[in-house]
Amino acid sequence: MLHLVIQRILHKKWMIACLIIGNILLTAIVAAHPLNSASSSQSMLTEEFESAMRENNTYPMMIHTIGRIRKDTGKKAAAEMRKLANNMEETIGLPIAEQFCFRNMIVTTTKSLIAHDGIFAENKLALSSLSDLKDHVKILSGRMYSDKPADDGFVEVIINQSVMVEFDLVVGDEIVFEAVKGKNGKPVKARVVGVFTNLLEEDNYWYHPPTFYSKDLLMDDALFDEMFMSDGAKKNQFDEEFIILPDYKAVTPEKVDSIISTTQYLMREYDDVYRKVETSNYISLLEEFRTKKKQIDVMLTILEVPVILMLLAFIFMISRQMLSLEEGEVAMLKSRGASGFQIFRLYLMQSLVVSGVGMVFGLPLGALITVLLGRADAFLSFSGGRNVELIFTWDAVLYAVVAAIMSVLMTLLPVLKKDKTSIVAVKRRRSRQNKPIWMKLYLDIIITGISLYGYYTFLNGQDELLVRVLSGKAPDPLLFTSAALFILGSALICIRIHRLLLKIIYRSGRQRWKPAAYTSLLQLIRSGNKQVFVMVFLILTVSFGLFYTTIARTIVANSERNVSYIEGADIRLKEYWMNNTRQGPGHYYEPEFAKYGSLDCSGAAKVYLNNKSIFFIDSRRFDTSIMAINTQDFGKAAPLEEGLLPHDYYDYLNVLSRNPEAVLLSSNFKTRYNLKIGDTLTVTINTGIQNGTYTDNFTVYGFFDRWPSYRATKILVGNDNSTSVTDNFMIVANLSEIQSLTGVIPYEVWINMDGETDAFYEFADKLGFKITMLEDRVQKIEKLHDDPLFAGTSGILTMSFITILVICSIGYLMYWSLSIRARQLQFGIFRAMGVTFRQITGMLVIEQTLTGLYCIIAGLISGYIASILFVPMIQIAYQGADNVLDMQLITQPSDVVELVAVIFAVFLICMGVLMRQISSMKISQALKLGED
Repeated sequence: MLHLVIQRILHKKWMIACLIIGNILLTAIVAAHPLNSASSSQSMLTEEFESAMRENNTYPMMIHTIGRIRKDTGKKAAAEMRKLANNMEETIGLPIAEQFCFRNMIVTTTKSLIAHDGIFAENKLALSSLSDLKDHVKILSGRMYSDKPADDGFVEVIINQSVMVEFDLVVGDEIVFEAVKGKNGKPVKARVVGVFTNLLEEDNYWYHPPTFYSKDLLMDDALFDEMFMSDGAKKNQFDEEFIILPDYKAVTPEKVDSIISTTQYLMREYDDVYRKVETSNYISLLEEFRTKKKQIDVMLTILEVPVILMLLAFIFMISRQMLSLEEGEVAMLKSRGASGFQIFRLYLMQSLVVSGVGMVFGLPLGALITVLLGRADAFLSFSGGRNVELIFTWDAVLYAVVAAIMSVLMTLLPVLKKDKTSIVAVKRRRSRQNKPIWMKLYLDIIITGISLYGYYTFLNGQDELLVRVLSGKAPDPLLFTSAALFILGSALICIRIHRLLLKIIYRSGRQRWKPAAYTSLLQLIRSGNKQVFVMVFLILTVSFGLFYTTIARTIVANSERNVSYIEGADIRLKEYWMNNTRQGPGHYYEPEFAKYGSLDCSGAAKVYLNNKSIFFIDSRRFDTSIMAINTQDFGKAAPLEEGLLPHDYYDYLNVLSRNPEAVLLSSNFKTRYNLKIGDTLTVTINTGIQNGTYTDNFTVYGFFDRWPSYRATKILVGNDNSTSVTDNFMIVANLSEIQSLTGVIPYEVWINMDGETDAFYEFADKLGFKITMLEDRVQKIEKLHDDPLFAGTSGILTMSFITILVICSIGYLMYWSLSIRARQLQFGIFRAMGVTFRQITGMLVIEQTLTGLYCIIAGLISGYIASILFVPMIQIAYQGADNVLDMQLITQPSDVVELVAVIFAVFLICMGVLMRQISSMKISQALKLGED
């Protein structure tokens, strides 16, 4: 039987090739999911740690164990904590990048044995030790301590520069610790022999910088152990602390749950007077990663499902079309005694061979797709700077096997019905045309109604959707299911309408149609059931293609718009301002602003922002924020997108500039407090320093809904998942008027770099001025593209879009090619009757137009309607509370042109193949086929 299967495959090589391509794509996309999840999750996790390290300027993962020894108590607890620290690698399940022990006596009063200026100083100091200290320090003065007491009994210690300065200690000073007893029962005496600093600037050993040990005289660690912890040591009070830095690069997504639970257990179990386990804030980082990973996995899985279903439909369509050509052969085998199981086994072996080939080539393609998805930074763009390392997981093989099983099922579904038919049944079925079951049951109307009900539910539950997003949960999958159901229902409705249109066109010109048109219309009406599947497939292809490109373009473009609006300008910075409040409230030394004139930019402006101000209405006080600007400079530095205000943006700036006491108010002043133009508003400005509160009256000159960086509302999510929306009030005033009231106080500098900020950093490095706050809009937009959720979405949608184009091209071409082969007898009869090749070509053109062109138009319409309905809610899932501006539905014309152009190219190729088949068809062979 295997030989028979191979012969059948070779005989139908083009159809089998289509099935293999479908299987390869199905396996690749399904297998790419676990590969992409593992690779991108690992990359995201490592980036989260490194980002935290950059922001906090400290190692991102630290475990701190503390064992307290208090004379007669705590030794057992300290020994237990020591054992825990030494076994932390096995406990936490991670290799340790750095580990050291810090032992410190309780800070006590010490007395200097050497007088300075005739005074024997007393200080609060501690005798301490750090393990492995010699390998990590540089001696600035003196030398390193000895590991043994000096001949005169003094313990040698070293100190850092901050201790030297604060306590006025120098090399050679001698100090006695009256409360610390050595083995001989006498107070311990220490001699300072050196001053140290850290050997390397970047050294994990200095998780706490040398200045952290601001009261410690550091002695040899082994000597500390011998003097105070060995047998015979006197009872002293000290802490034994271990600083453990696990290797964060070894943290994998699979270990996250274990690390969180283990860490929480340690912190809960060891929390009493003598034992303590503390950590850096890596638990919240891991919990945030876990939440974000789940959200991303759910989102990307939801987006992958439609294209997987399309591939399964493609495999089913090709299998059914291929089987329709073989139904005579199947019926003949059945009539000659072949059992249904034998026929089923024949097709099962064939499908197993095809799916096996699909697995062999699909897995490497899935790995390639994973790499491409890692470099996706926008829709149809793989030029991102992210380097996602491919991590193989056996789940990919499991997923590939599941994909192969689904493919086999799709291939065998048509066989289950066909293998029970006889030759008579085949002839009888070909002579009948029954309505499809979905059309009889009006499933198209029901499916569309369900999707619209889902839309209505989500439309009225946008607050709930926003809560899910703000609380870190993935959006409800039913949202995407509703969109997919709407597209499916619309496609089926379009098929119902198509049948009606064909009958109307046929009956309206039945007496006037030329033979080619008459025959084409009659053929389409009579063979409507055979074309339903391919037409639905084509409509879904166009609809999902348009829907996907709209999602991708909309979420990215609107996210960029919101980031750009919230930031206000390309560069926002605040310089270091020297101050001397002793000379009077608000006495600052203003950095030179004129230097920005030498920067190659479109504009730089002083912007004073104050969020601690209040305004008064009817003796009631309310919080507000104030922005004080120089209107001319601000207009150049912070341009606003057109259409966000009812009047031109620069008209507002011109109105504000007419009167120093003029202010512009956010529109909620008007709606909430009935203020109007010309009203006087009393405002108190709190500059945040002593006696720095100023009150003045301002005149209202206008209102605005949008203003650079202004958010009209703030959305908060409560513990009970309820949302509360509070208004943000904003007053825009003239900087000169505010400064005349408060004096010159620190302001921000906003700069318009025309979208290219590299020149600013060169400018800042050249001048070397001190910056205390810096916001870069360009970097934030670039970071948005590198965000795993956005990048993953762009990659998945791009992959889906390209896959849809491929299967649409192959599926449509193969369907019509097989259809022509099935109609060889019909065309042979036409040629025998004298119908010319040109007339047959006209018939096919009409058929292609009435089906293919109709499907394209129907797909574009249903995809566009689905985008209008569902994309705004999907946008909420990506932007959440940052969705400040009204959403703009964006469909890039080039994407639609590309989609339609590919389909039209397929039409032309299809027509060329069909014409070649018909022109090479021999009438005698076609008629002989009819006799058989």
